[in-house]
Amino acid sequence: MLKAVITLVSGAGLSQLLAILALPVIARYYDAASYGVFSLYLVLVSIAGIALTLQLNQAIVIAKSSLEARKIVCLCLWICLIACFSLFSLLYFLTHIISIVPEGTLGFSLQLLFAGSFLVAATSAFHYYCIRIQYFRLIALCLSVRTILMVGLQIGFATSLPTFKSLILAHILAEIVVIFLYIYATPEVIRSLRYRSFDRELSLYKNIAHRYSGFIRYTFPQETMNAFSQGVPIIILSLFYPAAAGYFAMAHKILNAPTGLIANSVRQVAFSRMAEIKRSRGRIRDFYFRVIAILASVACTGLLAYYMFSEIIFGQLFNAEWTPSLSYMNLLILWMIFLVLNPPSLAYLKVKRKLSFLLKYDILLLLSRSAALLLGCVYFGPIYAVSFFVAVSVFFNAFVVIYATRLVMEEPVA
Repeated sequence: MLKAVITLVSGAGLSQLLAILALPVIARYYDAASYGVFSLYLVLVSIAGIALTLQLNQAIVIAKSSLEARKIVCLCLWICLIACFSLFSLLYFLTHIISIVPEGTLGFSLQLLFAGSFLVAATSAFHYYCIRIQYFRLIALCLSVRTILMVGLQIGFATSLPTFKSLILAHILAEIVVIFLYIYATPEVIRSLRYRSFDRELSLYKNIAHRYSGFIRYTFPQETMNAFSQGVPIIILSLFYPAAAGYFAMAHKILNAPTGLIANSVRQVAFSRMAEIKRSRGRIRDFYFRVIAILASVACTGLLAYYMFSEIIFGQLFNAEWTPSLSYMNLLILWMIFLVLNPPSLAYLKVKRKLSFLLKYDILLLLSRSAALLLGCVYFGPIYAVSFFVAVSVFFNAFVVIYATRLVMEEPVA
């Protein structure tokens, strides 16, 4: 487990470092409003990427056979392709036939949104397949390539067109390269797209969807709401304070680079390892507490380092225009600590199929976060809105860690 985490962290660490070092350069070319629009695009693409796979991609890790896992990847790809083709057709009809959608910025932005959504969803299916077959080096390579290409293109495009369109286009081009890397490394998946009988293949896909319908009924709405919940600050701040959305997004990007790197790596490996332990009828308890202890020590060290060096480093790298981002960082750091701590808890609840609980949890979390942000934006201002958001997020994250830990402790010791 530790070796796999180190592989993911070290592979993506260099790219994340490059992304952080490039942020001051990006901040000099793009204003807060443009960066806010780009961040809103990323939120919408993330939500659409989840919706397009119906979260069947998570079933790839626990599929009973390698053939079934590949067929689930194929099913996800077909769903993405059909959905995006339908959306592009609808957009063409609305734009060119009945002229409801203008052909200018809005139409072009929607095209970019649909393209980005398809690429993110398709990449996610390959990503989970690589987790199953433990191609952690390939995952680390793709993470690095995505970040390096996106950052490089964003800086390159900024010299001629420093708008949100350049930021979005760079993201799409980077995703295209990544998906070709996955396809090249896993040709068996593409071969599985072939079929001799359409009726037989359709029946197979129906059986897969029925067998893993729990992911569609519970994980799909739960993950969709979780993505909404994570992105709701950008969405609501964009409606009330567009520039504040850019400041918030920059602060979140800076803090999420190290915390997200650790949390995502641990989440992927922990889910895979816990699923493997469950399949072999082993005991998850020891593994769970060992990971929690490691993450707690990392979180405490990171918190100490932040309060010692954050203001000095930020003042040296960013110009005065982005100073408001530091205020948001001081608020978000508390939430980020819990984001580092909760991946084992969420992975455990998914492996134990506590999908109904997770769905109810995310509904309450989304409603509470939205209410807190709206209350702050309408009556107090963006800083207070983010303060209320962080308070709600910390409470809910602490609750899910305590709940999962209690379930783990109820497992038999021997």
